[in-house]
Order: sequence, then structure tokens, then C-alpha cells
Amino acid sequence: MQSFLNAVSNDTGLVAYGLEEVQKALNMGAVAKLILSEKLDTYQVDITCSNCNYKESRTAREREKVKIELSIQDESCPNCGSNAFNVSNSVLIVEALGSIAETMGSEVIIISPDTEEGEMLYSTFGGIVAILRFKLSY
Repeated sequence: MQSFLNAVSNDTGLVAYGLEEVQKALNMGAVAKLILSEKLDTYQVDITCSNCNYKESRTAREREKVKIELSIQDESCPNCGSNAFNVSNSVLIVEALGSIAETMGSEVIIISPDTEEGEMLYSTFGGIVAILRFKLSY
């Protein structure tokens, strides 16, 4: 965590934080170290249209997963227009990101929220940060 904070304070451009930014960096193979808070209770919920097989991923906290399951019943598929969405998979973000990181050869570090650094990771950066191998240009 200290190396992440040093990279942020020195404005190296070799950091990413937040789910969307870190996920993009992971998929590009840019993440050297993925640092996650043990406190994360966010899930990646995959929904699929049973009519045309359209797939979409959403994120939700554990208590919000039920809302997604109920709300998708009234949604129309953007691909075929049917109301045939189902939850096809639900996995903790920590597990989903960790799996991508391992595939890409990134080191995964899980930090307890019971430490000062762990609390800062969760409260300031949302519990998801990465130290990058190279700078990204979006």
C-alpha cells in the first residue's frame, strides 16, 4: 500500500483506482499489483437475455443484488426488446478482479480494514487500487 501512496504523491501516472479504471488496466495487462480491501462487499452481477443471449454486467452491494433481480424483470433487452433477463452469475468483485489479475500475472494483495492503511484504502479509494507496469493513455 505504501508503494501505491508514493506513486500517487509523486504523480508517476503508474496508478489506477476505482473499479472501472482498475478493471480497464487489468484487461490491458497493465497491472503489476492489485490491492484490494478485505471489506469490499460489492458483487459483479451478470445478466443474460434468455431470448437472444445478450449479456451485461452490473455491480451491486450485497443488499442491492435482490433489487437488480427484481428490476431486470421489467427491463427490455437492448438487443431484441424482450423481457427475458435472468441473473446468470454473481461473484464478489474481489474474486472477479483477483481472477483476472492472476490470469494476467499480476500480484494480488488483500488488505484488512483494521489497519490504518486498510481503512484509507477503503474510505479514500473505494477499496480497489492498482500499481501499473506502464502508463495508460485512454
